[in-house]
Amino acid sequence: MVRRIQVLETWSEDILIWTHTLDGEYSVRSAYHILVVEEGQGMPNSSSSGDSKEFWKIRAPNRIRHFLWQAVKDLFPTKQNLNAQHVPVNITCDRCVDHPKTILHCLWLCDEARSVWWFDPSFQFLHRKKCRSFYDLVEVLLNESSSYRITLFAPIT
Repeated sequence: MVRRIQVLETWSEDILIWTHTLDGEYSVRSAYHILVVEEGQGMPNSSSSGDSKEFWKIRAPNRIRHFLWQAVKDLFPTKQNLNAQHVPVNITCDRCVDHPKTILHCLWLCDEARSVWWFDPSFQFLHRKKCRSFYDLVEVLLNESSSYRITLFAPIT
């Protein structure tokens, strides 16, 4: 690979070349094409979340789907995320004072969240799953549930 790099003996100004177009110029279209190809090959990208096509088909208002997407991507300023950004906070949940305050804990594992989820028998199968993140939880839901159950899950979250 290094042998293929051409070194010029005369000085010339560096130029940027976008290798994904014939003329070497960047275009949004070429970047979009790259993302479409990556998604088709199952490669992760910034907009993938589990089965992203199924995720966005959830029948719920856009704000609820957007909230779920942010939760799946772990974008909320939970205590654990703040601590990861070097903000000096105690990462323990204030409500149960027992576990780190992660998005999974806030929306699924905390005693207050469980009080909502345990009353609905249609989500009992999720309690038996050992999900390590909210992403895992939603992925299980998308893969093993009906569209009705997914639509019910979204606004409750």
